[in-house]
Amino acid sequence: MTYVLAQYTIRSKQEYIFRSNRVTEIIGASDNITRSWDILFEQAEKLFEQSGVPGKKTLRLADQKEFHISEIAEAFRTNTLHMVELFRGGGNETILFDSHDSFIKVNKAFSYYLLKKYPGLIPMAVCSEYTGDYQHDYTCLMQEADREKNE
Repeated sequence: MTYVLAQYTIRSKQEYIFRSNRVTEIIGASDNITRSWDILFEQAEKLFEQSGVPGKKTLRLADQKEFHISEIAEAFRTNTLHMVELFRGGGNETILFDSHDSFIKVNKAFSYYLLKKYPGLIPMAVCSEYTGDYQHDYTCLMQEADREKNE
């Protein structure tokens, strides 16, 4: 199975935050953006819960003691894990998915939820194949992100 390296960001952050001149609305909008990655994982958990396999299907940085790709690969293979948070910062979220299918399903659930609950908060997601050469894979991912941002 082919793993997928993905990166998420929120488009037009400044416009979303400053669409109002009320301080409370500005603070609320900023909090919504900060919370978006929690929402991403909440929606993914709900989606994977429906698969019928018990247990948590996502892994966050806060949950991890050490990252070992061999353990992640085994969890992906046995269907006990579908996505792993690799990096969170600078307004971005980088995730390793067990498959392109999981990436697409999570994107749909996440985007739908944001559209419904937080109009104007627009996620952007890009992905590239994970080959095991993280430096190369991350470079390819950043090229995809740059292409998407410039469209």
